[in-house]
Amino acid sequence: MKYKIIDWVGGYDNFPPAGELSFAKRNYLVEEIRREGYLFSGEDHQEEYPCVPVFNDGTRYETSRRGWGRIMADANGRYGLYDYSLFTENFSIPREERSYPSPAGVSPTDEDWDVFIANNCDGPDPFDMAMERYNKTLQAFDRGEEVLYPGATRREELAETYDLTAESRAQYDEFRAGKPLVYIVPENSDFCHSLRYLDADDTVRLTYGDASESRIVKDVDYRKIYTDEDAEGYKALYVTDPDEANQRWLSLDIKITITLK
Repeated sequence: MKYKIIDWVGGYDNFPPAGELSFAKRNYLVEEIRREGYLFSGEDHQEEYPCVPVFNDGTRYETSRRGWGRIMADANGRYGLYDYSLFTENFSIPREERSYPSPAGVSPTDEDWDVFIANNCDGPDPFDMAMERYNKTLQAFDRGEEVLYPGATRREELAETYDLTAESRAQYDEFRAGKPLVYIVPENSDFCHSLRYLDADDTVRLTYGDASESRIVKDVDYRKIYTDEDAEGYKALYVTDPDEANQRWLSLDIKITITLK
C-alpha cells in the first residue's frame, strides 16, 4: 500500500473515521516519526492537538497511552518488552525534548486555552474547526454522499502489486489453490523489509519458472518469534550495549502469513 500521513488531528476530532492500524500502516507511522523527529507521549497522543495521525486512506488512528508508547519506543529503537513505559506519560519525556507535529507544542491543559490558540494556531479555534467538519460530514452522509478527508485517496487507488518467486512447485500450486503464503525470516532481512508495506487489498504475483499467478491479499499477519530467554537476554545486554542488543533482537525471526482472497 502506498501509505502516507496527510494530517494530524486532535483526539476530540470525529472526522475522519477511526481505522485499524495494520502492520503496514504501523511500519509507515514508525518511519514517519523517525523522519520528522517527533517525540511525544501517549498522554499527548490522547490530549494534545494535534497528535493523532491521519492516513491517506482517509482514516485516523487513535490508541491507548501504552499503545502509543510502544509505537514511539520502536521509533526510538527501544524494542524491550516494557520500553513502551518510557513514552507513555509526559513526565517521562522532558518538555525541552518533546517535538510535535505542527501546530502543537504546548498542551492546552498547561495554560489558558485562548493563550494556547494565540501562540500555536493560525486561524479558527481547532475545536470549532473539528465541530464544523463533523457537522458537514453528517450533512453529507444524510445526503447519501461519499465523504473523503481532504487529501485522502480511495483505498483501491493505493494498492500495489508485489512480485514474489515461489520457493518450490508445491508452494506455487498451493498459492494457486488459495492457500496462505508463509515465510519465516529474520526481521532485519531484505525480504522482510521489502514486504513492510504489504497490506490487505494489495496484489501478490507469484512466479515459478515461466508460470505466474496473481491473487489479492485478504490479510497479512506478522508474528515475532522469540523465547523468554531471548527477552531476558535483550534486557540484560541493553544495559551495557544497547546497539548490539537491538541488532540481536532485530535478527530474530518473524513469521509472515499472507492470507489470500
